[in-house]
Amino acid sequence: MKTKNKIILSLIGIFIISISLIINNSYQKYSYSAPTIIKDDNNETIIAAYIDGELSTSFPTTKKFNASVECYDRNGELSNANASVSWDNTNTKWMVNLTGITNGSIKCNIYFEDNSRPKGWKTATSTSLLGAIKNNVKDNTTLNSGDTDTKGVTLTYPGRVAATQEEGLRAAEDDYGTSFYYRGAVTNNYVKFADMCWRIVRIDGNGNIKLVLFNYKKTANRTGSNVLNPCHSDYNADDAAYARYDNTENGQAGKSVYNTIQNQNAYVGLIYGTPGSSTYALEHNGNNVSTILENLNTWYNDTNIFLNEDKAKIATVAYCNDKTLASSTYNPDNWEDPEINKGYGQIKTNYAVRERLEPENAAEPVLTCPDGSKLENKIGLLTADEVAFAGGTTNSNNSMYYLYGNTKSIYWFTSSPSNYSGLVKMHVVYTSGMIGNYGASGARGLRPAIALSPNVTVSYLEGATGDKGTSTNPFVIE
Repeated sequence: MKTKNKIILSLIGIFIISISLIINNSYQKYSYSAPTIIKDDNNETIIAAYIDGELSTSFPTTKKFNASVECYDRNGELSNANASVSWDNTNTKWMVNLTGITNGSIKCNIYFEDNSRPKGWKTATSTSLLGAIKNNVKDNTTLNSGDTDTKGVTLTYPGRVAATQEEGLRAAEDDYGTSFYYRGAVTNNYVKFADMCWRIVRIDGNGNIKLVLFNYKKTANRTGSNVLNPCHSDYNADDAAYARYDNTENGQAGKSVYNTIQNQNAYVGLIYGTPGSSTYALEHNGNNVSTILENLNTWYNDTNIFLNEDKAKIATVAYCNDKTLASSTYNPDNWEDPEINKGYGQIKTNYAVRERLEPENAAEPVLTCPDGSKLENKIGLLTADEVAFAGGTTNSNNSMYYLYGNTKSIYWFTSSPSNYSGLVKMHVVYTSGMIGNYGASGARGLRPAIALSPNVTVSYLEGATGDKGTSTNPFVIE
């Protein structure tokens, strides 16, 4: 609970505050000693602002901040008042809205955090996973592609050049602000969670930490001196990064089809509409669940895989299944059909992910996701764009970047469609580490992704030494 300031506010009914109005004009019975420290007639502070954890005497003048507001009653308990803070684009100022205040006193703090980094990054402590990452990383988040870092590594362009050296942590925009992502041959992004080994892919703008499976086999099934560490190289295997969703040692061998049927555009979806429709909206908007999503959910819901206390640490986040169409003239396969790239029925269609990941088109992968392509869930798949940010490309092999390990036996599916030309093809990652495509009804590797909440507590294996976050001393979430 944040109790930096004693802030008392007594109001009846609905109170709507415009910060600029209060700053520039008198407001009923309230006065102020600084632009954002607003006081009542008894000189009690009623609203104050913090920027990156510090009490501020002025509000931010731009929208490049994550903002939140918290209100408490006179006993220090969170108030049931509805409070929000948002940027007013029309008047270019921050607005605070308080509603549902019926009686008693409340106190409110407004928190602003620079969104050039993920939410919570600056204030994260070393006891949290977010703080541990911050303190144990090669930070290249302020550098651009083409720059040379302090270790002499030239940072490469995601999607255009395979990242074969350690480029550490870098930055890109996502739907929530700024995401920090790992790129290249990084070796300090190992996490032991739910008794399995994972690799950190990125921290999203909200501070959630996205992981991808690296070794499914739990330590209970291991022997040897490193039995408590599923991340140790002793247990690497060419198919260890794939989930056994039927909970048997061999079972499906970590394979799943994306969809059992692939003869309509609809089947590019994790969730899809009515196959064979006459419009894009009907084809893609619906509640039909893909085979691969069913298998992911089966694995997640297996109590032998995740305990309830594990699930409590996993955040519900948006997994992207970008079904945006490629440009109307994009036709790398030289189709001669009268119409293409419509995205419905059996019309031959290229999807935007394919177009933007071609290096010859000056590839521009993205971490943003269009509305209508997001699936809010506890488990999902990586996108082809995320693989490109990690170090993969569509035109070259790469056995050096961190996503390559434990995947050499079979291709693995991403959630990104490539094209439909009689059958659906999804983006996959080949056993060479290159991004390619494969038919949706073929059984390929099922490589789950999850996201941990920012505030999860981190620990380390007893007796482990050396750099933190490595395969011999992974971050441990219990």
